[in-house]
Amino acid sequence: MIVDHLADDQQLNALFSEMDPFVEATRTGGDDFTGRTTRRTGGLLARSATAQQFVMNSSVLSTCDAVLGHVANYQLHLIQIIDIGPHSPAQAIHRDQWAFDFFPFPTGYDVQCNTIWAGDDFTEENGATRIVVGSNHLEDGLRFDIGDTVPAEMERGSVLLYNGAVYHGGGENKTDRHRRGINITYNVAFLRQEETST
Repeated sequence: MIVDHLADDQQLNALFSEMDPFVEATRTGGDDFTGRTTRRTGGLLARSATAQQFVMNSSVLSTCDAVLGHVANYQLHLIQIIDIGPHSPAQAIHRDQWAFDFFPFPTGYDVQCNTIWAGDDFTEENGATRIVVGSNHLEDGLRFDIGDTVPAEMERGSVLLYNGAVYHGGGENKTDRHRRGINITYNVAFLRQEETST
């Protein structure tokens, strides 16, 4: 699901102004999955006062309440800026819940509620996140390629919400410009937070 213009330019400009020095200091990925020209910068709550506005957005938390309402509580799992560099190839299609050592959660049992905020316009040309529509209802361990996906195109300040079972991946950035997204994910509280492991 995409919600248009949930953040305004002032919020985004403030966040990136606070975070740009840390993004610039971040090394690019060391493999094809993390992206050899992609920077993933975490620790936003410790580095940016504005980040709290994104983490605590009432519309996002209401969605998390609905998606993860079958457990007593949930927690922040990960918050990072994903800066896909120019001419970056597409990321392999995956499920975010595979972060938990590929544990086979039962189909239909949600353990994550995830967001990707568009720090820039997301277009097919600049690497918009690609989604296998309806894949949260499919079994685990499937393989997909880019031809099985559609781009989650959205304007700056909009947010894509999806659960951890959705097969997806970062698209190919065919442009000469960086494409920035803010990835904030929440998980059920009995699972480890990825943010604390870095």
